[in-house]
Amino acid sequence: LLLGSILDLSQWTLVITDRCLRNIAKTHPDSTDEVDNDGINSTKPSAHPLLHLNLSGAEKITDSGLQHLSKCSAGLQYLNLQNSFRISENGLIAMTKRCQSLEYLSLSGCMGISGAGFAIIGQNCRQLVTLKLSGCRQITPWAFMKIFETCEKLRNLDISFCALVTDQEMKLLSKSAPDLQKINLRECNQISDIGLTFLFQGCPNLTDIILRRSDMPFRITDVALMQLGESCKSLSSVNFHGCEMISDTGLAWLSSWSKDLRCIDLSLCSKVTNTGIRRLAEGCTKLRSIVLSNVKLVSDVGVRYLANC
Repeated sequence: LLLGSILDLSQWTLVITDRCLRNIAKTHPDSTDEVDNDGINSTKPSAHPLLHLNLSGAEKITDSGLQHLSKCSAGLQYLNLQNSFRISENGLIAMTKRCQSLEYLSLSGCMGISGAGFAIIGQNCRQLVTLKLSGCRQITPWAFMKIFETCEKLRNLDISFCALVTDQEMKLLSKSAPDLQKINLRECNQISDIGLTFLFQGCPNLTDIILRRSDMPFRITDVALMQLGESCKSLSSVNFHGCEMISDTGLAWLSSWSKDLRCIDLSLCSKVTNTGIRRLAEGCTKLRSIVLSNVKLVSDVGVRYLANC
């Protein structure tokens, strides 16, 4: 089980401890280990270099385990530490200092890492394509700045429930990661039309966007939809759940450009009426899923407009 290059231990997290990580380190060769003339690692048991490690939910591992694990992880490309709440920035530093080839990193729910401690990602993980930091409410704007200014290859970003991120960080992200395709900004309530305008203009390849919120809905208006439609022509899925200021006008602008739109969530968008749904149905002919929960101004008439989609 511990000798493969791909280790998914997410089903064993109740028993995974620092000792297990130490054993993994002992059984896997590192790219810095000596190799004999036959191409076989001469200092460790026969095993493939570790490339993919899923420790999601490993509540018992600590910084000590990650420090051991880092010794065999120079070639690691995928690391999932979601909800490993006992690790701190010390463990994160130990791993990322060695794992500078990481393309996927999930630290969602890792509340033991200090807000500023996340900044080390920007210094050590510049090859990241996917970064998931959902629920890490403690991440400071300064740390986001350090991450965004160097992680230029990002294509999938989840910073949902990161309440401290602001429009300024969106502006920097739009300049440094132009190939971004998916972003989750759920409950990032400090972000407004201003930050979204920067984001949409700088990241025209966006296909999947989540803007769901339950607080400060006034920060997102039809202005954001106009810029979204005009800039992101490949948009496939968007979630506006709770964005109460969105109206038929915004949907008209969006439908004029977003011809590939397939999924949209307009739950609790109380200003949307049958007219807006008609414009969506006419402009977004590829639409396959629309959520209208608690949109009280949309009646059966509006729903019938969707019949031809």
